[in-house]
Amino acid sequence: MFLFLVFLLCEINAISFKEWISLHKKAFSPIEYLRRRAVFIENTKYVNEMNKQNLGFTLSNEGPFAILTREESVAIAQGIHIDKSDLEQYKPSKREMVEAIDYRNIQGKSYMTPVKDQGNCGSCYAFSSVALMETAVLLSYDDLSPSNYALSTAEIVSCCYDPSECRGCEGGSIGGALKYAQDNGMQSESSFPYKPFEQHCLQNQKVMKVKKYTHSDTKGDDEKVRSEILSYGPVGSAMDASRSSFLLYHGGIYNDKKCRSDKSTIAVVIVGYGIDKNNGKYFIVRNSWGPYWGEQGYFRISSDNNLCGLSNDIYYIESIERLK
Repeated sequence: MFLFLVFLLCEINAISFKEWISLHKKAFSPIEYLRRRAVFIENTKYVNEMNKQNLGFTLSNEGPFAILTREESVAIAQGIHIDKSDLEQYKPSKREMVEAIDYRNIQGKSYMTPVKDQGNCGSCYAFSSVALMETAVLLSYDDLSPSNYALSTAEIVSCCYDPSECRGCEGGSIGGALKYAQDNGMQSESSFPYKPFEQHCLQNQKVMKVKKYTHSDTKGDDEKVRSEILSYGPVGSAMDASRSSFLLYHGGIYNDKKCRSDKSTIAVVIVGYGIDKNNGKYFIVRNSWGPYWGEQGYFRISSDNNLCGLSNDIYYIESIERLK
């Protein structure tokens, strides 16, 4: 056993693992250190093997899942509850389509707040809905900046509790979170900061309220989703994030064809779309796994045949009310 552990320690440069620990500010007991390092080694081997295949996207061992087994990763990478009860028929846009749009850079201005990290809590639905609300406010009011405007994700996790819509760290629906914000309003992040667990619900001064949102039945049609993004801004969606190739994604246009369109595990926000001369059309998507995952917390994914189920149905906010 001792020789086996020594082999593991020599298999990969120790500094690389230590750099990962430093990057993510983790601390382990001696036994857990060896266990996590062994998993890190196996994941690094997978990353290297996949990157040799020139897939059009790359993987990395820098993200939060590099020290987790596949079973552990899949258990964390879920938290979306699909609710079809409020689904509405898609309404064709009257706007003329453009080839590309990215709400992180509209004529030099960003309408996206900094990427956040949900941690070990199935709160992706809360982060996605809050990102939609923040962007809706920023698009409506020019005096606000993404760097100093943040709504309370903790409020959704800890106050929006409905067994069918919001279940704290056990997952929920984007619609349930938006309905909560419509009925109750939202407070700022500074008044109720996020922690990766359910807290005692605080109700401080509200700063915004959702007036109208829509759950659009885009039926897996990528062109319909592009139209909604152009017309209403970033949209909330759900997708299959169970593939190791996605969990360890680093950059490029994700196109793993084994990703399922009939299965959803996480909620995300599609913030734009574009076209690549080599890889075709793609969506630009915001995740909530922190800035060290993917392309600074974002990923690009091929918008071809409803990959990963991203275009099954989407949410967008039509109007909001600023309360402060």
